[in-house]
Amino acid sequence: FMDVVAGAPAVGSGPAWVLSGDRIGDAVRDGSTTTIGDLMLGSTTGVAGGDFAGQRVAGIGDLTGDGLADVIVGAPYDDTLGTSSGAVLIAAWDGAGMATEARIEGQYEGEQIGAVLGGAPLAWRTRAAAIGDLSGDGVADLVVGSSTARLDSAGSVYIFFGPVAGTLSTSDLEADILGTRTRAAAGSDA
Repeated sequence: FMDVVAGAPAVGSGPAWVLSGDRIGDAVRDGSTTTIGDLMLGSTTGVAGGDFAGQRVAGIGDLTGDGLADVIVGAPYDDTLGTSSGAVLIAAWDGAGMATEARIEGQYEGEQIGAVLGGAPLAWRTRAAAIGDLSGDGVADLVVGSSTARLDSAGSVYIFFGPVAGTLSTSDLEADILGTRTRAAAGSDA
């Protein structure tokens, strides 16, 4: 079975866990009850309580260029660069543990980078996804959208070329595709 990534944004600084697909399969086949602790293979957390890290999580391939599968973890209420500017954490999963290798921080108050990652958005704010290799260097690239970017909520789509490493902000992007009208919410489904 494939391993699973799951988040718990209301627990402390919001852990995201990698859970054993084999152990989940065993519990389903046995009809037994199990706990996160029994299934957990690795975890990462946000910076502070209230960041809601783990509100959105996704397996995303290798964004850091180290040959390991990465997990992206949204922390939409991270306040590092402004109230609710948000952050996207990129953590490497080596099969034995998880370590945060990169971080992209929203630069505007209320930008909420990391509110929605992959899948259908439950609330329109920010979305991120791997988009393949746009730059042609053999490493996956990342698109992050923020429907609330800009003062008029015109929104924005940010493109980051991999490998992604260290701490970046939405100003460290390769391309910024801007919404053109007030409340256009560009980037709500990047």
